[in-house]
Amino acid sequence: MRIAYVRVIGASKPERLMVALNRLLTWGRRRGIYPGATLASTSPDNPDLVPTARYRMDLCMVVPTGTPELGRVSFATLPARRYAMLHCLGGC
Repeated sequence: MRIAYVRVIGASKPERLMVALNRLLTWGRRRGIYPGATLASTSPDNPDLVPTARYRMDLCMVVPTGTPELGRVSFATLPARRYAMLHCLGGC
């Protein structure tokens, strides 16, 4: 899957997560991708090994192939493999 994402360092602080989520959702709205896009989060860090002040979390939005890589977000391709999924209902 192709994703756009915003990385949060110090992800144990809810205010940092909300600022990053707002940035990602605003980016998606401006491009007509959100609402309707799948949202996810990933982390390159092991929370048992990395201090909370340095723990990184990526807030992600699945984007269509060919989406221009513009704006204040990063892009990556998630490799095909098994992932844990949690489905949530509600608004952002």
